Amino acid sequence: KRGATKGFADEVRKYLSFKKEAKREILKALKNLKHKESITLNETCAMVGILREVQVITFSVLESLFSFNFGVQ
Repeated sequence: KRGATKGFADEVRKYLSFKKEAKREILKALKNLKHKESITLNETCAMVGILREVQVITFSVLESLFSFNFGVQ
């Protein structure tokens, strides 16, 4: 009977150890995911800013070309 109890206690310890390690790994993965989301958001904001600048420059260039070609200002 003692052997069975000891074996059961060992299994419980193994389970608790596994559970603790799994929780640690899950939290680590979630932290990494949040960090990647933050980086992606920052990159998206930067890209939007660049695209707005490109839009303004493109409009200005086209306006100059039309003005030059048609003599209209």
